[in-house]
Amino acid sequence: MNDGRSIALAEGLFEYGEQASKREEMRAEFVKLREIARKTPSFSLYFDDPSIPFEDKKKLLERILPSFDKAFATWCLIALRKRKLGSIEEIADRYDELYEKASGKKRGIVYSAHRLGEEEIRELERRLGKEEKGEVSLDARVDPSLIGGYRIYVGGKLIDMSVRGRLERIEKTLLAKEGGA
Repeated sequence: MNDGRSIALAEGLFEYGEQASKREEMRAEFVKLREIARKTPSFSLYFDDPSIPFEDKKKLLERILPSFDKAFATWCLIALRKRKLGSIEEIADRYDELYEKASGKKRGIVYSAHRLGEEEIRELERRLGKEEKGEVSLDARVDPSLIGGYRIYVGGKLIDMSVRGRLERIEKTLLAKEGGA
């Protein structure tokens, strides 16, 4: 749940990043921490669990922190004190929103039936950048339910260039013509 404290934590770190010219570095630190949280499914559960003493959580976090920027590590300790470290995904998402708004960059996800190569991804980013009037960065994911083509989420909208999407649009058109004839 993205509550006021999560938003305030993200905004506070973003402001620091802006003032210290470390916006990119802080974003990269979020990527590292997210990766740890994703590789460890119990990460959020552990840091959200009120039955685990604060000092135990702090000791675990301090074993992780030496690989992070000093300011980001301090921020992590603040997030821990505010009992929000378990909400790292939501906080990082809010940071990304602020980053994209400030930089004019948009982040999206492209789903395809098969693994896309780097050139294909860059070409889609280039084409979408023209449509979106700004830089677009895509994360590629495989969706075996797609027959072919792409399904892209960027800038809060869906761009459905999948075979399934095209077939559904054809079906709607045919049904509309049948109903009107």
